[in-house]
Amino acid sequence: MRLTEPATLAKRIGQFEETVEIGSPPVSILVLPRGGRVLGVDLGRGNLLWVNPHINDVLRKGEWNTGGVRTWVSPERAFFYDNPKKFQGWRCPPGIDPAKYRVVLKKTHAVELESAISAKDMISGKTLRGKIRKRMELRSVRQEEHSLTAQLLIRDILTVRNFKSPFALWALAQVAPGDDGRGTVVVPVIKSSKPVHYFNPIPGSHLRLFKDHVEFMIDGKKELKLGIRPEDLPKPREPRLEYRYRKDGRNVLITMSSRTGAARQDECVDPAKANPNGPKAVIQSYNSELESSGLCFGELEIQGARARVRPDGTAQAEQEIRIDFLMSTG
Repeated sequence: MRLTEPATLAKRIGQFEETVEIGSPPVSILVLPRGGRVLGVDLGRGNLLWVNPHINDVLRKGEWNTGGVRTWVSPERAFFYDNPKKFQGWRCPPGIDPAKYRVVLKKTHAVELESAISAKDMISGKTLRGKIRKRMELRSVRQEEHSLTAQLLIRDILTVRNFKSPFALWALAQVAPGDDGRGTVVVPVIKSSKPVHYFNPIPGSHLRLFKDHVEFMIDGKKELKLGIRPEDLPKPREPRLEYRYRKDGRNVLITMSSRTGAARQDECVDPAKANPNGPKAVIQSYNSELESSGLCFGELEIQGARARVRPDGTAQAEQEIRIDFLMSTG
């Protein structure tokens, strides 16, 4: 029997890390507890997520960028930069990724993970410490005449004590450019929306504005980051973005959505590097730069709402991310 691509990947990295496979044939989902990731989604024709081609080196060195779908804690400025005022000295806090996830529940279609989370807020000088619980579940598989669809649901709950600075959960899915070296991110927006350029200005070669949607190109050749404010979405409480590309001659559509995203500016916590005092986004999309990083990928991102303080004094951030994978079969 031919191994699925996730099964082959699991065998490849098995000398470094254990993995968990869930699914319903022909759909196979590979979970990497290290870092709390969904590393592979295969609808019978190969992995639809990006995986670092040097993943064994990443694991051997204890680094973070294995690929797949991950959960981080925002704002990036506070937790990921040694010098947050100038956005200098970027590094990934190991207490966020890979953290120390362990499997607490395993079923045919679902797996739950749990880990302690910690990171120093470089603005306040205080350390965030908490516990995160993750559930990854294959909710449905639908076969139609010319397509196959799988729906993945990810639920995260982060509970933190004795920490007063704003924070939120942040979901990121890494994707590869398509057969022709590119893919297109599509975000539905209202008329006269104003995209946020998180890094340098995004050139017209990578960003196109229409009256009801925005298109952002993923080619992995130039570092760029797009942001969309919740106020510019047709349904601010339900952020959604799509990624369209071709894989091995077949059309693939990945749709990432949520009902727990930041719905107003006061619920958004992640400022733009280009304009820290300007508008903040709930939807983000990143394009890597092959020349500087040696890696070619893009990211689909949704920022959760600012954590809420509960009556017992703890702060809790929650997110529910739905990712639909559709592949043409005709």
